[in-house]
Amino acid sequence: MSDLLMKPLAERAARLDRARDSMKPLLENTYQFANKCETVFSEFRVACVHLRRERETLDAFKEKDVAWRYLCKLCRDRPFLNDRVHEVLKILMTSDAWMKAFAEDKECTVQDLPPDLQEDIRKRAREAAGGSGGYGPPSPAKREDIATTGFELSGSVAIVVQRVVRAKLLVEGKYQQLDVPGLFVAVSFSKHATEERLAPAARFMLTAKLSVSSAAAAAATAEAESIASLCSRGEE
Repeated sequence: MSDLLMKPLAERAARLDRARDSMKPLLENTYQFANKCETVFSEFRVACVHLRRERETLDAFKEKDVAWRYLCKLCRDRPFLNDRVHEVLKILMTSDAWMKAFAEDKECTVQDLPPDLQEDIRKRAREAAGGSGGYGPPSPAKREDIATTGFELSGSVAIVVQRVVRAKLLVEGKYQQLDVPGLFVAVSFSKHATEERLAPAARFMLTAKLSVSSAAAAAATAEAESIASLCSRGEE
């Protein structure tokens, strides 16, 4: 990471601009968002991290509203990614210019953002809109709180997907054997899980590029596709 921070400032700023420009078509197209939202967010996250010490450059960033709307949509549609969004939000919260842009954008709502940061974001937005500055990053959670609340704070649904060649699982006291390549999907729910939170998780599983058709797998030349794409072509 330190080597990346040594890149010229203009190059790092250009990377953030490119990430923002990649967000625009995804905000207008639900299908593109479903397939590319994580890739584009990863680019934006890396660019923000590389500029976290360059306050003037972050403040001067154009079209902050595009990035804010994208982050709100990402948190709303992919709540299980909240942990990855935290780092970016904490960087942006140090900038009055970014928080003022959030406060002034009628399409952005704090309720779309990670629950454990909402109060800090609301406070920062009020401060920035009122012109007061001097705010630093929010205090980290107490160490004793992390083990008991970490999952709850990260969102209501967590999904882990593992690609396996073969597997054996213990299900209701009996082992189930999988002797062909496939996917192992583990889904966990916090006590705050609701139906409206489950829908984005299910959409992610259907649209994420995790699968290949049986015929393509046999040819060993396949690229991963989404279950939705395979089903739309009648593939197995």
